[in-house]
Amino acid sequence: KARQLLTPEFRAKLKKALQEKFDLKMENPREYQEAWNLARTLLIAEGRAGHSELYNSLAQLYAGMSLLLRLALPLLAVVAALRFLGLGVGGEEKAGALALLAVGLVSRGLVPLAEEQFRSLSSFFARSVYEGFYAREREARAPAGRP
Repeated sequence: KARQLLTPEFRAKLKKALQEKFDLKMENPREYQEAWNLARTLLIAEGRAGHSELYNSLAQLYAGMSLLLRLALPLLAVVAALRFLGLGVGGEEKAGALALLAVGLVSRGLVPLAEEQFRSLSSFFARSVYEGFYAREREARAPAGRP
């Protein structure tokens, strides 16, 4: 999806810069992934990957939230069934069981939102690595005193 966020012209310039920097032909998905990994490693090593890593952290947070929300409904359904059957502890078991089911259904409804945020942030993460690498290469090639 990150490729869709980049113009064809920028992708061509980026591919050329990656090929020159890392001596890759970039003719198959494995080589593209290698180039991306090398670009990310380079940016991290130079301390230039701050916002990229923030996107990655947020994407992983949403991936975890999505998993948690997916697990919530079945787990809450089991607990609600136990409470409804009177196997739980405390009073008002049936009202508590319905409340748990309601929370489980709401959490299940939030799964698509969390997954969309994960996909979006993952794309921004990938794109920010590409853009950071390209900006770094332009700076490295610029004559002294010019950005």
